[in-house]
Amino acid sequence: MKVRGAVWWVEASALIIAIGCGGRLGDSIPDPSSPVNPDGGAEIGNSDSAPTSIFDAASLPESGSDAPSRAEDAPWTGQPTLQLAAGWMYACALAADGTVRCWGDNSYSELGDGQGEPQSSLPVVVKGLEGFTVASVAAGSYHACALGTDGTVRCWGWNKFGQLGDGTTVTRPIAGPVSGLGGVVEISGGSLHTCARLDDGTLRCWGLGTDGQVGDGLGTTELSPAAVVGLTAAAGVSAGDLITCAWLTNSTADCWGNNAEGEFGNGTTTDQVTPTPVIGLTEVVGISAGSGGVCAVLSDGTLRCWGDNSYGDVGDGTTSQRVLPTPVAGITTALDVSAGTPFACARLTDETVKCWGDNSAGELGDGTTTSHLTAAAVPGLAGVAQVSKGGQFACARLFDGRVLCWGDNLEGQLGDGTTTQRLTPTPVLL
Repeated sequence: MKVRGAVWWVEASALIIAIGCGGRLGDSIPDPSSPVNPDGGAEIGNSDSAPTSIFDAASLPESGSDAPSRAEDAPWTGQPTLQLAAGWMYACALAADGTVRCWGDNSYSELGDGQGEPQSSLPVVVKGLEGFTVASVAAGSYHACALGTDGTVRCWGWNKFGQLGDGTTVTRPIAGPVSGLGGVVEISGGSLHTCARLDDGTLRCWGLGTDGQVGDGLGTTELSPAAVVGLTAAAGVSAGDLITCAWLTNSTADCWGNNAEGEFGNGTTTDQVTPTPVIGLTEVVGISAGSGGVCAVLSDGTLRCWGDNSYGDVGDGTTSQRVLPTPVAGITTALDVSAGTPFACARLTDETVKCWGDNSAGELGDGTTTSHLTAAAVPGLAGVAQVSKGGQFACARLFDGRVLCWGDNLEGQLGDGTTTQRLTPTPVLL
């Protein structure tokens, strides 16, 4: 299983940020003592186009009431957002006022509010970021990180494997600095590790590394940032569960870590502790590694996915494992992708979203619980600037600043003030 992140362009700071995290079907609430847990949501690909809609002022649904179930029914006066990251059973957003707000599961302090409540179905403000100008936020399975405009990083949440990068294994209920890290232009949260891309094209990773996902050449767990061996020209990075992938300035891609499901896309299932080229993949403009699978966006708008395909999350119309990059059927205008078992979603040039794979929790957002082996449109969702998948839910940020989520809501990860499952996009009450 793997978790993957997403790359997107932060217009205000001209920084690219990768986001990741997620879950796997049948895990319900995963055992965090296991190194192979959630998979991830994130998106990767081309930059956002110019906004096409105006932030609409109207009435916000009262706290605790049922929120509108379709995007077009959701005018409100809430806090507009600039960026989004979905984790295993929680999500975070960078708000226009500069705060980071998270909602959903808080069993391991991943909401960062310092309160210790087990969950929050409404967004709460992350503490420890006062005076820190945030450029982006990344969500791992049980931890999250914020990248500052000064190129430093602060993280919070579960830290059993050093995924907060502060040199300890002490869980942080509020944000704290990553040790000795500067010049960062992109961050990506995996299941139990974290990676950063520096302005010189090198990578640093930290946290659980026993499957090689840190890329230090040793297969060890790192409590503070360690250089990824042999990689000096990264254009983007995405941290998964037990895997990490990067796309390079020459438009190819490398992966490293656990390869049990063929996530390296090199025709094998052999693990590697250093970056290994994905075979036959060129013209890459983004990559997203999820739990057990990886997807890449190509410059022509098509997608290639590979790895575990048990739920149809490769999107080729089958459930056969793919150890080489495989075209996603029916996608020719992709801007970015958020990948990982048991489903994946892509944002298209017309600012809509298509998803495919498992739909048992309504995570495909089409109003049903019928799974799809090929990409299917999320009805009623338009003007989308970003999409990010979590465990069995997904969220979309619109150009007007709203965030809408759908799917599983057991821990309040849809942020609508309830724990009611939603089969269609529902506004987050920011």
